[in-house]
Amino acid sequence: MGATVLVIDDDGDIRSLYRRVLAKRGYRVVEAASLAEAFDQLAALPDAIVLDLDLSDGSGTVLLDALARDSLAPPVVVCSSSVFAARVGRRYHVAAVDKLALTAIGDEIDQIVGTSRRPRLSRPSSRPSVESRPSNS
Repeated sequence: MGATVLVIDDDGDIRSLYRRVLAKRGYRVVEAASLAEAFDQLAALPDAIVLDLDLSDGSGTVLLDALARDSLAPPVVVCSSSVFAARVGRRYHVAAVDKLALTAIGDEIDQIVGTSRRPRLSRPSSRPSVESRPSNS
């Protein structure tokens, strides 16, 4: 099996679609349905992340902020139906793709995983930790 892709979306049907598309391209897919699960799944050291911005327990930008402080963070493809997806993509220097553009999502992952010089989020620093997680208050 190829590189590992972490798919973060609170919609199980969308995660299933992404899993099928990425698995057909030879990727190992791990999933997270929330920000909390996403932080836990970072321990799997994914090679790339597919991220929805509108999650049930908060905005995907919380994870982008944490990853931006990590110089070893995997590249991210923001996949959202949010009108702000393109703006967020530009702000964090990550790819932004329409949530249902399945071929484009696969193509973006192929491009970022297949390059030796992977795109990085802005503002690198230290690895996201438990302290970087959003509080439940």
